[in-house]
Amino acid sequence: MPQFGTLVPDHGCNGFGLMDWQPEALAALKKDVPFFVRPAVRKRVEAMADSEGRSDIDLGYYQSAKQAMAPS
Repeated sequence: MPQFGTLVPDHGCNGFGLMDWQPEALAALKKDVPFFVRPAVRKRVEAMADSEGRSDIDLGYYQSAKQAMAPS
């Protein structure tokens, strides 16, 4: 059992719930997505990146993920 203060892996990004967002990608997320749904969109983009074995999100990846999530 983990002790208090121990980092416990999450079932998400790179094993520890930490996804490295490049500043340009984070700025685009903030510009494109309303604040009240931003956490859900960010989590989904991070899950997509994690499933592809990525540990970071750059602007190009964010834009492709955004396009993949867009309704057709």
